[in-house]
Amino acid sequence: MALLLGTGWLLLALSVFSNPVLLTACSHQEFTCSQGLCVALDSVCDFTDDCADGSDEENSHFLSLSPVGGKNITADLRSPVFLPSHSCQKTGSARHLPALPYGSPVLKGVYRGERTSECDFEDSSCGWYELTPGDGFDWIRGSSENVPPDYYDHPPLPDHTTNNTKGHFMFILKNSSSLYQNAVLRGPWFRQSASGCTMTFWHYNSGISVGAADVYLRFKGVQNKTVIWTTLYNQGRRWNQVTVQLGRITQPFQISLAKISLGVFDGVSAFDDVSFKNCSMPLAVTVCPKYTHFHCVHTKACVERLQLCDLVDDCGDGSDEEGCSPEIQCDFEDGLCNWKQETSGEDVFDWTLIRGPTPTLNTGPWKDHTLGNSSGHYLYIESSLPQGFQDTAVLLSPVFQPTYQPGKEGVWSYQHHCAFRFHYCMFGSHVFSLAVYQRTTATGHGLLLWAKYGNQGNLWHRNTLHLHSAQPFQILIEGTVGDDFEGDIAIDDLSFLDCQLFDGELPSLTTPTLTPPAPTVIPHSCPEGQFVCGAHGECVFLSQVCDFKHDCSDGSDETNC
Repeated sequence: MALLLGTGWLLLALSVFSNPVLLTACSHQEFTCSQGLCVALDSVCDFTDDCADGSDEENSHFLSLSPVGGKNITADLRSPVFLPSHSCQKTGSARHLPALPYGSPVLKGVYRGERTSECDFEDSSCGWYELTPGDGFDWIRGSSENVPPDYYDHPPLPDHTTNNTKGHFMFILKNSSSLYQNAVLRGPWFRQSASGCTMTFWHYNSGISVGAADVYLRFKGVQNKTVIWTTLYNQGRRWNQVTVQLGRITQPFQISLAKISLGVFDGVSAFDDVSFKNCSMPLAVTVCPKYTHFHCVHTKACVERLQLCDLVDDCGDGSDEEGCSPEIQCDFEDGLCNWKQETSGEDVFDWTLIRGPTPTLNTGPWKDHTLGNSSGHYLYIESSLPQGFQDTAVLLSPVFQPTYQPGKEGVWSYQHHCAFRFHYCMFGSHVFSLAVYQRTTATGHGLLLWAKYGNQGNLWHRNTLHLHSAQPFQILIEGTVGDDFEGDIAIDDLSFLDCQLFDGELPSLTTPTLTPPAPTVIPHSCPEGQFVCGAHGECVFLSQVCDFKHDCSDGSDETNC
């Protein structure tokens, strides 16, 4: 990921690579333009020509991610460290750079760690900056002694990092009575983020008229912003931890924390200890495990085979999503694809296609899973009226071929793997349940494969189900309404791997010509008189059963002895 640099980084880079004579003309808090003009350090590499000659945007200084002791490559990497550079190159709206060894003293006080990148604001602002400084309502970096004492009627606020009044944090400073002022704290630019990316920070919002705050994503060249967190009014005299899911974002983005003043602002709003976890892309390697992983074509990273054709670019070059079958994938960007709403009376209402947040506050996702922004679509069940408690909505997949086929003398042979992947969000205090069924007839629910109950947090979760059937089958996704309006449930990015579509419909009644094995029993071809192992259907002699030795790989020949 490419990040805009904080003050500490720029100061070091300028002292090394800029003309030392020109530096004396500007203060240590300013950048010297080519024509001698001084601009604030936070104005460098912000995609704005503040110098009027472009010099603050030409040889900009960014942060990159690189493995410890590794080489800088085009792809973002796992186990990252943040590194300074001599200059950055513009490639569209993304920028990349050479790397320096981890452990350089310039890393102190900026972003720390490897898998987790953190900023505590003790030594610098780490690239976070106020969008419109000097308007009388600004985010500034400081300590408790910088907070006006009339902002609160309790002892000075300690920062979260050190828990004392000497520590630093970002806070709102208001010295104007103008109405509708907007303080926006913008973070560094990120090139992209991996699917497991989360952002955690500590927020303080206390006072009788402290107002609300929003955190939103801003994309280069996109007008609309995507809100990913909000807080309303007084949250008490304490630091509150917040974790938001960024997920897989494939374009440059920036995070902003916005605060609006309506002329009356009485309280303290502060921001500290921001960290990003699991946000870098997988590391390039020479060889991947042959049967369980896929070797990405360009980035040379390894991704699990179950991540292929799942509508998520896990490689960073899209190669894990090439050659897929679109008829067994659905991201809901163009409707329901091959999925259908239940129409035979098995449910009460339908799933709803939506983009952005659901209408009810404190329930449902803020954004879709596919695009990671407010423009992406997903399906959800609305738990408000007219829906009632335990009303259900059912979604039907296309019909698939059996994964087992009959062989000679009625013995069933295993044909192929078949996996179903899906993402779900169950956020809200009144969430009831989400369930997945597999059926072999045109009516009824069939076999329950998976179910989840209750609030699972404001996150998109991924799940994989391995499917087995001796008959053509279909998947049902059923959402059930809770006992109040904060119970919205959402699904997105449904995909099948190694499943073959069936050219036909399911029968109305169960009329099998052959008796398949029970759902919990794997078909086998052991001769009569031999013991069938439980997990994999291996064959062992009856004399080897209960002989104190595990002849079956799962040890089932030594159970129930």
